[in-house]
Amino acid sequence: MPNPTRQRERFWFDGKRRQVRGVFYVLGKRKRFRLASFAEARVLDLDPEGRPTFRTPADADWSLNFLTNAREAHAGHLVKAEAEQGRKRGPRIKAVLDEWYETASAMRAGSSLEIYRLFMRQYLAMVGDHHIGDFSLRKVDTLIRQLHQRGITNETINNRLNNLRTFVRWAHERGLLDTLPKIKLLPTPVKEPRLYTTDQIRAFLQRCSELSRNAPSRPRRWQYRLHLRAAILLMGTGMRSGEACAQRWDLMDLDDGWAIVRHAGQFTTKERREKRPNIAPFALVFLREERSLFPEEVYVLDNGRGQPAFRGHAKLSLPFGRHWKALGLHGVAKPTHSFRAFYATEALRRGANLDTVARQLGHANLSTTQRYISGSDDQKQEVGRLVGLAFESIWDESGTKVEQSTLPSHQVIDRARKTRLPVLTDKF
Repeated sequence: MPNPTRQRERFWFDGKRRQVRGVFYVLGKRKRFRLASFAEARVLDLDPEGRPTFRTPADADWSLNFLTNAREAHAGHLVKAEAEQGRKRGPRIKAVLDEWYETASAMRAGSSLEIYRLFMRQYLAMVGDHHIGDFSLRKVDTLIRQLHQRGITNETINNRLNNLRTFVRWAHERGLLDTLPKIKLLPTPVKEPRLYTTDQIRAFLQRCSELSRNAPSRPRRWQYRLHLRAAILLMGTGMRSGEACAQRWDLMDLDDGWAIVRHAGQFTTKERREKRPNIAPFALVFLREERSLFPEEVYVLDNGRGQPAFRGHAKLSLPFGRHWKALGLHGVAKPTHSFRAFYATEALRRGANLDTVARQLGHANLSTTQRYISGSDDQKQEVGRLVGLAFESIWDESGTKVEQSTLPSHQVIDRARKTRLPVLTDKF
C-alpha cells in the first residue's frame, strides 16, 4: 500500500466528491487540481483515518503509478502555463529598477541619483519584488500606506510618487508596461513661491558682470560670463534652468526673437513636448552680441569645446547659490527659479494674457502661473503702497489731524497689543 505521508505531499483524496486531486505550487501558492475519480484510480473508499483502500496490493501499486504519471503530466502543463504567464508579466521589478538607475546615472546629477536609490530601497521593502506587468495603482496605494505608517509627511510622499512617475514613464516608453497608470499626488498646502526682488536680481547681474571683467584668470572670467548669460537667458525666455543648459544656438532665432526648446540628448523638457517661447528684447540684444563674439559655439551655455558647460539644473544652481551667498541673500529663494519667475511676474504685471504666459512657461495649470503674482514681494509692496496712498487721501479729505501730544504712550500701546486693539502711532 502506498505511503500515506508521501501521498499527502502530492495527492489529496476528496471523499465527498470521490476525487483524487494533485497538490501543486503555482506562482508560489499551494493549489489542488483534479487528477482522477476514485473509480479511475481503483480506489474503493477512505478508511476512518482518511487513507485510501484498495482491493489488492497490486491495485495500490498501480494506482500510485497512475496518479504519479497524471500529476507529472499536469505539472508539466502548469510549468508551461506559468512560464508563458511570466513572459506576459515581464521581468521582476528589481531588475527593471536597476536598469532604470543605470540609464539615469548617465544623465542625472549625483544628488538626483541618491534620491533615486532611496526610492528604490523603499519601494522594494514596502511593496516587494513583483513582476513589472503586475504593477497597478494598488501597488501605489500600498506604498503610500506604508509610508504613512512610518510618519512621513505628504510632501515627502509626493517626492517619492514623482520618482515613481519618472520610472513608470520610462518603463512605458520601453514597452515594459502596456498602459501608463495615472499616479495622483496627495493633497498638500499650497505655498507661495519664494522669489528674489527686482533689486536683488539687479545686484546679482551687476556682480556677475563685474566678475566677468575683473576675475584674476581667464577660465574664471569665462565662467562668470556664462553665469550672466544664463541669468539673462532665463529672464528673457522663461526657460527652466535645465532647459537653458541644453539650449543650442541653432535653435535660437535671433532675427525674429524665438527660441525652440526640445529634447536634446540627455536633456528632456518637463512637459515632454517642443515649445517656442518668445525672447524678450533686452535678452535678444544681449544674445545677439554674444553670438557675434563667439560664432563657433554650439550651446548657448558652451564650455568652449562644443559641449554643455552645465550638465543640468543642479550644476547651474551651485554657482548661482554662491553668488547669492556672497550678496548675503543665500536661502532667501531658490538660486535660479527667480530669474524664470521674473519673466512671468513682469509679463503679468504689465497686462499679458495669463493663458499665453502659462503656455510660454510650460505650465499645465493656470493656477501655477497665478502663484507668481501672489508670491512676488514687489507686487506685495506695490499693493501696500497703493493702499497707503488710498488711506492718505481718505485721511486728508476728512480734515483730521493728530497732534504729537495726543498720540498714545508706550504703556497704552503695550496694553493695546495685548488686547489686539488698533492703535494709531506716528509711524502709521
